[in-house]
Amino acid sequence: MRPDILKLISDRLHHCFDYINFRMVCTPWRSAVPPKKFPPLLILPPEPDIGDLRFFDPADGVVHSLLLPEEARNKIFCGTSRGWLALMDEANQSTFLVNPFTPDRYLLPLTPQRVYFASHPRGAGSGHWISQRECISEIVMSASPNAGAECIVMARLRSCLQLVFCRLGDAVWTDVDTHYEVDGVAFCDGSFYALNRYGRILILELGPDGSVIFPQKKKKEA
Repeated sequence: MRPDILKLISDRLHHCFDYINFRMVCTPWRSAVPPKKFPPLLILPPEPDIGDLRFFDPADGVVHSLLLPEEARNKIFCGTSRGWLALMDEANQSTFLVNPFTPDRYLLPLTPQRVYFASHPRGAGSGHWISQRECISEIVMSASPNAGAECIVMARLRSCLQLVFCRLGDAVWTDVDTHYEVDGVAFCDGSFYALNRYGRILILELGPDGSVIFPQKKKKEA
C-alpha cells in the first residue's frame, strides 16, 4: 500500500492501541507512519503465569490487554521505564529489558549477590549463611535503549532498598552509596533524583569515570 494512503488511514486512528497495532503490521507500514504521542498508559502489575500485560487507559477508563512476546511471559516483573519492561528470569536469574510492542530486547547484568544469615527457629544464634541474587523492584532509565543516546539504568533493589546502576553493555551493576534506604527514584534534565525514607531528595549525577556525584554536596563544599 502506498505510504500516503497509510498515512491518511493512520490519521483517522485516534486511540493509542489502534495506532500502535497499525504500525506493528510490518516494517513498511511502521516506516510510513511516524510515532505519535498519546496520553500515558498505566501498566497494571502482571499476574503470575499470565502471558498478557494489562494497561489502564485514563482517556477512556478501560483496561486493555496486550499479549507479551513468548520470551517475556512468566517472568518476575522488576519495573518499567520509558515504555520498556524490566523482567527477571527466575530459572537463570538473568535480567533484561523488553519492549512489549516489538521484539527488541536488551540484556542487563546479573543482579548483585548478597549474603544473608538465615536464623533457625530452634534458638537465637542458630542458622546458616545463604547467598542469593537481589531482585529489582524499580528501574528508571535516562533514555530509551534504542533512542541513540546513552542509556543509564538506575535500579532499586527490593530487599535492601539501595540503588545500583549500569550502562547498556556493562558486565556488572555499580552500587550507589546513598547512606539511607531509598523509597523512589526519577530522572529529569540529565540527573537522577532519589527520595530516601526520611523525605530527603538526593540528586545523583554520573561523572566521566562512571562515579556518582552528589551536586548538592559540591555546592556546600564550595
